[in-house]
Amino acid sequence: MTAPNRVGHAAGTSGDDALWPYLNVLLRWKRVLVALPVSAAVLTAAITLLLPRKYVAYASFVPAQTTPAIGGQLGTIAASFGIDGLSQLASGSGSLTPQFYADLLRSRELLHETIVTRYSVDGATPFTGTIVDYADPWTKAPRERELDAIEYFERRMLSVTAERTTGVVALHVKTKNPLLSEAVAQRMLDLVNEFNLRRRQTQATAERDFVERRAEEAQAALRDAEGALARFQAANRGYEDSPQLLAQETQLQRQVMLAQQLFTSLSQRLETSRLEAVRNTPMVTVIDRPDGLAVKAKRYVVLKTLLAGLLGFVVAVIGVFTIERVRRSQHPDAPGYAEYLTLRGRRRTPA
Repeated sequence: MTAPNRVGHAAGTSGDDALWPYLNVLLRWKRVLVALPVSAAVLTAAITLLLPRKYVAYASFVPAQTTPAIGGQLGTIAASFGIDGLSQLASGSGSLTPQFYADLLRSRELLHETIVTRYSVDGATPFTGTIVDYADPWTKAPRERELDAIEYFERRMLSVTAERTTGVVALHVKTKNPLLSEAVAQRMLDLVNEFNLRRRQTQATAERDFVERRAEEAQAALRDAEGALARFQAANRGYEDSPQLLAQETQLQRQVMLAQQLFTSLSQRLETSRLEAVRNTPMVTVIDRPDGLAVKAKRYVVLKTLLAGLLGFVVAVIGVFTIERVRRSQHPDAPGYAEYLTLRGRRRTPA
């Protein structure tokens, strides 16, 4: 009757002994387990609070829809005549999406123009220079400095989002000076407008040249159609009495009408493209201008402090258990350690 009880008691003791050594280790090193997380948390909070405050400037815009209404009519007429190039040009299929503008703001060309622009702002921390000077990369070669500054600006100073549902493109610029943040954000808006103006004027100039050639061809075709109709009517004065001649005259009238419609549409489109070629109005509608919108960037002091304390505790636990493991393995009765001492002694023994 007593043997099973002793066995059960021994098994229970073995299970308890599997837990208590770990708790004993934690109790022996309790000061370290408390001091290290607290030190890490306090140090993180102090560094976060002592670092210079940063300010975020916000700006947002939506792409403007400026496709002329005449384009649809011109595209339909051009398609009926089999003029695919003019049909595609008139349909306005090259409209730009909000995601395009978001990618444009992150493009290397626009970022390069932003960082090489010279800014001069006042405030608590005045700054005069470029973003290359602000980033202060370690590399000395001018090209490498600019590449490092672009990477620094894109990773640590710029944030761009494009909302698909509303079409709003937003950009945030973060620096140590609120006026500098606003100036950089405004510069990026200006660069987007400059790109749109160049693109529109270049496209309108190419369209003007193309439409002008087509208008000349359409005018010549209209003259030919009108001449053919006039010659037919002069040669067949009594065509109303002949069904065959009447059908031929109707066909010639239709050709004149279609040629007239095409020439009229091309003439209107030519005037529109001439205006677009010199038009300098913005193609984006700015919702929020960065002027006066810079706010203090969040520091997340509490979150960073808690994460630092948690990380310090994990490191402390791993460290104390590693130290205890090494100490136990160095006990003289441990087979591995005894063999290690033996081998070390043999190696020290001169041959």
